[in-house]
Amino acid sequence: MTTPTVDRALSRWIPYQWVGWAPHRWSFGVSIGPLRIEMGVEREGVTTLPGRPVFVVGCPRSGTSLAAAMIASHPRMVGLPETHFFRHLTVEIADDIECDPQWPDRAVRYCMGLTNAGELVMPAILLDSARLAGRLATAPHSIESVFRALVPEYGARMGLRSVEQTPWHVLSLGMIRRSIVDALVVHVVRDPRDVALSLRKTEWGKALSIDACYR
Repeated sequence: MTTPTVDRALSRWIPYQWVGWAPHRWSFGVSIGPLRIEMGVEREGVTTLPGRPVFVVGCPRSGTSLAAAMIASHPRMVGLPETHFFRHLTVEIADDIECDPQWPDRAVRYCMGLTNAGELVMPAILLDSARLAGRLATAPHSIESVFRALVPEYGARMGLRSVEQTPWHVLSLGMIRRSIVDALVVHVVRDPRDVALSLRKTEWGKALSIDACYR
């Protein structure tokens, strides 16, 4: 199944409506109960390649995990955990990785240090440093190559498109676009009142509440 066919298939799963056009961009909204998904893709200067990654972003507790799970259930997609890959990636760090004379040493160290809620990310993808280095050894020296290498073995073998679901990547879209020009971004928008109530039910979310700010 080609990438455009996958995109059309995804759009058939959930009824959607167009919400507006821009000169070099298209977008549409999807309603899933109380959730609304807004999708945008740059139309100019993008090469539609097999394995085009999807980033599901949004405020924590807005439904990003649900949206990512729905997309990843497509037979041509493979889900990733919250990698936080771009959350702390600066232009300086990216340049250091891409210009590493000992490629891919810095790239491997960066990936092996990725954490989510205090837990290392790479074991969840079933990748160790040796296997990751092997994937990157002959790859182009780019952040895109490093991110694309973070796919479970069966996904890499079958050429599946990855679905990444770190909510906080909503603050890193500039770096994502800089690194992966054909990335597809799904921005999940939930009623902020529901988000706040959901956050209050989590231990870590209580520290983000307005009451906590006053205290």
